[in-house]
Amino acid sequence: MKISILGKGLAGCFTALHYKHYAPHIEVELIHDSNKPSLVVGQGTFEDAAKLLWDTLQVDWYKNPIKATPKTGILYKGWGKKKKEFFHPFPLHHVALHYDTYQLQDFIINNIPISIESRHINSYSEVDADYIFDCRGFPSDYEDYEELKNPVNASLLSNIDEVYHDVRWTTSQATPDGWCFIIPTTEGTSLGYLFNSNITEEKLAEDNFRKLFGISKINGRLAFKNYMAKEPIIDNRIILNGNRLFFLEPLEATAVSTYLNWIRLTFSYIVLKEKTSKEVSRLIKQKIKQVQNFILYHYLHGSEYDTKFWKESKKYKITDKVFYNIMKDAISTKEPLNIDYGLNNGINNYGVHQSFSFKNMHDGLV
Repeated sequence: MKISILGKGLAGCFTALHYKHYAPHIEVELIHDSNKPSLVVGQGTFEDAAKLLWDTLQVDWYKNPIKATPKTGILYKGWGKKKKEFFHPFPLHHVALHYDTYQLQDFIINNIPISIESRHINSYSEVDADYIFDCRGFPSDYEDYEELKNPVNASLLSNIDEVYHDVRWTTSQATPDGWCFIIPTTEGTSLGYLFNSNITEEKLAEDNFRKLFGISKINGRLAFKNYMAKEPIIDNRIILNGNRLFFLEPLEATAVSTYLNWIRLTFSYIVLKEKTSKEVSRLIKQKIKQVQNFILYHYLHGSEYDTKFWKESKKYKITDKVFYNIMKDAISTKEPLNIDYGLNNGINNYGVHQSFSFKNMHDGLV
């Protein structure tokens, strides 16, 4: 059996790592277009990405070839009306990563023992493989995608030189126009200003970004849609991942964990033969919708700013009864929950979040 992976972004790299490690008998190749740069938004993970990097390439904190910094959770500032700030932690014995996107991709590409080729692919017919993972970034059009609910659709990127060695978490700070991520790196601090371009003109967003965070220059601009593929697997052999599969804004840094969830589901289809393509497609779409809901809940209780953006954000609705069942159970107990809600994606796991995160989110916002 042969698997070809198109694209060397995070989805492509992690797909290659997983299949090479857990199915060494399968031939794996990665094909990428060296003229197409990777998208840099977010730069944070959950714990599962750190585990895969250790399991496959023995990445450690001492050598730190990917220039990572520890991520122990997310500090929310200015969200809701109850507290000035609250912290969404990872369990004490777990740690996630902030990373340099290009360092991480280059390290994986240079160290994974598979065939790697640089060429542009125009058609799937040009690829000789049993299965193809298409991880080549944003689709050219959105005809085959459905829209996801989210209040932001644009971002401005920048950085400052200050290195904060004592900050081991992502900060998500509310702003009049949306929110800003603040990520400590080994060489400075990375910032991303998220807003809705239908509410706030880019010039005003940029002015506010500079004023609130002392930014001297804008390094990147990105307008985006929040979406999900209608068919994650095409013709039982073309598998979409990364931004070809879905895109949601970077709050909670759910992208990489969702990619990894999808990789494990496809493994159960391709290698283990435990599920059909329709079954795993249904499960990943369910997971993505759950991630959407968990992110959306943060906006429904406003912020310290009484602006048009935050008023409009309160109008979004979560219709999934399972979400509210987990929230009800989570806020009614002081003990960690271990409840199977019949989601077919692991005990106590809604999308990529566990129930203690529901309690934490509720206690911080409501």
